[in-house]
Amino acid sequence: MKDLTVFVLTHNRGTLLLDTLDSVLNQTCNDFKFIVSDNSTNDETKNLLKKFNYIEKIEYRKRDKDYSSLAHFNLCISEVDTTYFILFHDDDIMMPDYIENMYHEITKGYAAVGCNAYILNDNKATKKKFFPYKKDKIIFYEELPIQYIKCQIAPLPTYIYNKSLLQGLLFTKECGKYNDVLWLLNIAKKNNLFWISKPLIYYRIHKGQDSHNYDYENQEKLIKKYEEILGAENYYIKKSYLELQYQRCLMIYRSSKKIHNEDLKILFKKSKYLFIKLLLKIIIRRV
Repeated sequence: MKDLTVFVLTHNRGTLLLDTLDSVLNQTCNDFKFIVSDNSTNDETKNLLKKFNYIEKIEYRKRDKDYSSLAHFNLCISEVDTTYFILFHDDDIMMPDYIENMYHEITKGYAAVGCNAYILNDNKATKKKFFPYKKDKIIFYEELPIQYIKCQIAPLPTYIYNKSLLQGLLFTKECGKYNDVLWLLNIAKKNNLFWISKPLIYYRIHKGQDSHNYDYENQEKLIKKYEEILGAENYYIKKSYLELQYQRCLMIYRSSKKIHNEDLKILFKKSKYLFIKLLLKIIIRRV
């Protein structure tokens, strides 16, 4: 029996969940603890699992109330009684050798291991990868913010963790919807991360995801966290603040149909690209 717990965390996605469960059950190795943590507000998931006989194949835990995503993650972490664990999303798909490869790497002493992923647009599989690296690599603490700013990252559901090296670390509320990034930054501060360049899951993109929505205030908080690591004069920090300024202009325009002259001057002076991009969005009314 592998010293591993695999959680699939689900919330009102019964039909998508079944594909996810099949991908876990069809792994090349099956000697791990497998738990479905049902945080749904209704019994759809439970009824589907019973109807298609999944209840007999998994350990099912129906939560006693509707937890926030953050609290649900932390609840599952608190229940881990193995050295290694996975927190998998209910809309993504594991490739058959995902667990075999991830477990092999995490036992080498990393605090966490992530892998590349192919994009799944709704139900359409693609060969588009999340990050471009062709070789496996160690990711250092100072490098992780840059990778996030460049949007070349291992997505959160790909990760496997070593609980003994996390030293009681849990998700915090500091950066709102971006707390998954802060979680990984805090892990990397304790110990290096490792990324597998081979895509081992399909990461699903669909309309029901909160990741499509831009949260200005919490994005600013996250950039300040990056700044603490990289310094205010870092190229990527300056770039991030300009992007934030651009998003602020869009936010104001959506609500008032106006843009402050000072905001336009800043963009024009510091980024002609973002200045033109903003004007084009307004002209063709894509805001």
